[in-house]
This record gives sequence, structure tokens and C-alpha cells, in this order.
Amino acid sequence: MRRVREILPGFAAALSLVLAFSTPARGSTPKEDPFSGCSSPAGNFAVTIGFDATNNVPTVSASKNTSCVIKGNTVAFRTDSSANITSWDVKFPTTTPIFTGTCGFGSLNTGSSQACTVVSNAGQGDYVYVVDVWINGGSTKYTLYPKVIIRDSGKRKRRHAADASAAPKP
Repeated sequence: MRRVREILPGFAAALSLVLAFSTPARGSTPKEDPFSGCSSPAGNFAVTIGFDATNNVPTVSASKNTSCVIKGNTVAFRTDSSANITSWDVKFPTTTPIFTGTCGFGSLNTGSSQACTVVSNAGQGDYVYVVDVWINGGSTKYTLYPKVIIRDSGKRKRRHAADASAAPKP
């Protein structure tokens, strides 16, 4: 018991350090969340990136899509012409390919718009992406974490038919 009391404070301190350093890294990285659902019919998703100078935060026209985005649809970004944005950048999770190989998301863009096409094998999920916006001639960076919901467009198997065939015969 005495040994446990000696080890416990050191273990608690180490665990606190691990949690303190892991939380910001996890929160600042693009990620894929479980699929939350979207409505049909499927369609393209366009996002306008702006900047709220009163509160010093970047903005997006929609924090997530309501109509499903599936293979062949596009996800497009454009900047609000009235916002004082020097440059912007969008990063998606890289664990699963989401867009065609010619898509330039993830690199610095000083242009006003960009669109990418969803690949045919994109995994179904809520893709939390990172929007970085630079203002003041590129000297100040702000970040936002909205999401795009992508539904796979594969055919669904009927579960009851599979369950019936697996049932024991009398």
C-alpha cells in the first residue's frame, strides 16, 4: 500500500501532462466524425468564407450542409468580396481520400474561389475541416472548424433478407 502511495502522485502528474498536450492537438486537426445524416436529393455544397471584424473570427456561410454530398458532387469555397481577407487555406482529413487527385485544398490560396469533386469511394461521414484566414496583409491568422457531410452512394444491402437466409431451418 505504501508503494502505491509513492507511485500515485507521479502517475497523476504524468497523466495530467499527457492530457494537457494531447487535447489542443486533437482539436486543431481536420478529422472525420461519425455520419450524422443529410437529406436527399444530393447536391453540390458551396461555402462562402468571410471575416467578422467586430469579433475577430472567420465565418462560413453554412457550418455544414443539409443536402447530402455524394460522389461526383463538388464542394466549393469562395471568399466574401467585402471581407478583408489577404489569403485563406482549407484542410481536410487526409486519412481517407475525399476529393479527386487534382484538388488543391490544403494549399494556400490567394484567389477568390476553388472547387473540388468528391471521389467515388469517399467514406461516409462528417468531415470536420480547418479554414485558416489571414488578414492585415497576411500578418494575422484566424482558424475555424466547420464540417461537410458526405454520404456514400453505394447500394445498401437489405438486412432482413440476409438475416432470413441465416436463420436455422426446422
